[in-house]
Amino acid sequence: MDNATRRLFMACDTEMVVVNADNGGVVARVRVPSRADENAFDPGTKLAFNANRADSTMTVVHEDTPDKFSVVEKVPTGSGARTCAVDEGYLVTKDT
Repeated sequence: MDNATRRLFMACDTEMVVVNADNGGVVARVRVPSRADENAFDPGTKLAFNANRADSTMTVVHEDTPDKFSVVEKVPTGSGARTCAVDEGYLVTKDT
């Protein structure tokens, strides 16, 4: 969650859905590969990360404004990686 803008990030199969935590409204839908599994958010960089099992990638999404999000890149993670966490220094995924 982005506490500053009150945005929640949800993994929904082929989308990262961004929700306004105050009113429950959907503010953005970002297409990601199928079998989206988990999201993480780095408030320092305004980057959201989405782990995708179907193609073993991590989609990196930037919060341009509280209601506008854009895909920055898609990073290979290795077969079966489906969870993620943000550390202030780096992004960690499980190596299978």
